[in-house]
Amino acid sequence: MVRVQYLTLSQAALQEGVAISEAQARKFFDENPAQFQEPEQRRASHILIKVDAGANAAAKQAAKVQAEQLLAEVRKTPAKFADLARQHSQDPGSGAKGGDLGAFSRDMMVKPFADAVWAMKPGEIQGLVESQFGFHIIRLDGVLGGAKMGFAVVKDDIVKALREQEAQKRFVEAAERFSNVVYEQPDSLEPAAKEFGLKVEESGWIGQGNAQTEMLGDSRLITALLSEDSIKKKQNVEAVEVAPNTLVSARVIEHRPAGVRALAEVAGDIRNRLVVAGARKLAADAGAKALAAALAGNQA
Repeated sequence: MVRVQYLTLSQAALQEGVAISEAQARKFFDENPAQFQEPEQRRASHILIKVDAGANAAAKQAAKVQAEQLLAEVRKTPAKFADLARQHSQDPGSGAKGGDLGAFSRDMMVKPFADAVWAMKPGEIQGLVESQFGFHIIRLDGVLGGAKMGFAVVKDDIVKALREQEAQKRFVEAAERFSNVVYEQPDSLEPAAKEFGLKVEESGWIGQGNAQTEMLGDSRLITALLSEDSIKKKQNVEAVEVAPNTLVSARVIEHRPAGVRALAEVAGDIRNRLVVAGARKLAADAGAKALAAALAGNQA
């Protein structure tokens, strides 16, 4: 096992030093209006002639013929759309309302239906549109533009996003330099700490499968630290990416060879294991007695 000094360069740490002004947030808001626009909605009505899942070709063709006849009648007399929907639409939700589906966003409808609606002009009638539900005759009743969100509503989200972007940019720019500094000045982590405004930390005793933090538990880092060269020279090991956008370099400051651990150090663990083993034995004995009693009762 070893005790080490270590230094962590992370996007999260860099982000703490990033400040975004209200003016920067406002500029981003003004330059990216589409990101702060509620989705456009459309109002439409339809007449549906259903085709059940697994229907054979004859049933599908019969539904299509019926839909084509209705489409011809609608095109001949568009004003009868609502009446025809009430009489013939097989969509129970909208049929009773003259086919009116109300307002909806694009992602609320199946793709063939949505694609057709978003390609139409108000008042236009489109058909036949085939979807997984059957054949649709569609009338676009109106287009509702998405409302723009106010700056005050989205300001905090913009600031957070810009801070993350700036921190990621700084991390990418710093990562290679960090790796070079800990390699080029191997006898200390202080030069890198000073250059990047970081703090050198010290660990307790760590080894394979025994690390104080998740970062120090990275198998590549532990393997490097426990190498003969690292233990002998006590120099910085190569920076390792122990988590996304997180680099750690470390150096051994004290080494403890493998050996039998002192009883005082492991007594608690031994005691716990004995308690667990004893509890299991008692449970097994109790189960065996209960089974024996049940079998004796059945035989009697």
